[in-house]
Amino acid sequence: MTTGRYIILLCYFATLAISVNHSKDPKSGNEDGPLNPKIAIVGGGIGGSAAAVFLRSIIGEKIDITLYEKEDHTCGRLGLLEVNGKYYNTGGCVVHPRNMHMQNLTKLAGFHHDEDGDGKMYFYDPASKTFPLKQTGFDILDTMLVLWRYGLGPLRLNWAVEAMLKDFDNIYKLQEQGRAFDTVEEMLHAMGGEEFVRMLKIPLRDYLEERALKDPLISEFAGVAMAVNYGQNIQDMQAFVGMVSMAGIQPGLWRIKEGGDYDKHVEFEAKV
Repeated sequence: MTTGRYIILLCYFATLAISVNHSKDPKSGNEDGPLNPKIAIVGGGIGGSAAAVFLRSIIGEKIDITLYEKEDHTCGRLGLLEVNGKYYNTGGCVVHPRNMHMQNLTKLAGFHHDEDGDGKMYFYDPASKTFPLKQTGFDILDTMLVLWRYGLGPLRLNWAVEAMLKDFDNIYKLQEQGRAFDTVEEMLHAMGGEEFVRMLKIPLRDYLEERALKDPLISEFAGVAMAVNYGQNIQDMQAFVGMVSMAGIQPGLWRIKEGGDYDKHVEFEAKV
């Protein structure tokens, strides 16, 4: 259970105590039974929408939930854009297989996984603004081309990402324990020790170079990923944020199959 859900539960029980005071009063003759506690959630983005769904799944119909949202739809940037009669995802639409919150939310919403496609990968060189390497679709040949240009760099990069994710996964255990933190640094320390805190203070490029990685791999893998995801370069990007983003190089990425289905979005909003 997440810390946020613990806070919501505390609010629920506090409101429940108040509602009991409004139950039948023998002296006044008031026949009204206990009132359902009322909970307001301000903001219907992915956080507010998820809070409403999870709260309902935990407590059921014993509470009245009101979600306030200024737009005409929920889920914030995770919406749909209509172009020429077709709907397209806006916002984040690629999910890592170890993202447990999205796994659970997808199941609760009745949606399904759609594995990321096997499209060919193009490697972009920001310096020359060219594509020095393109996948052919033949595994053996593509492996030889990658080894020729980057050596064992991609393997080292994947090992570094995997090591970071192993510690990152500790966030789920901490949330199940109901742990709360006053600062981001305290939370990161609980997840990955001093190394995670240090990653907030050094650039991504320096962090990768410490792991025996070098150009052109850094520029063409990490550099392009940071430019696409955040519009920043690897010298300005914090190592922690950058390494989380680099998890996108791993296999098994998926998207919500119903992401472009307008009716399914309406159904989800109804559940909220």
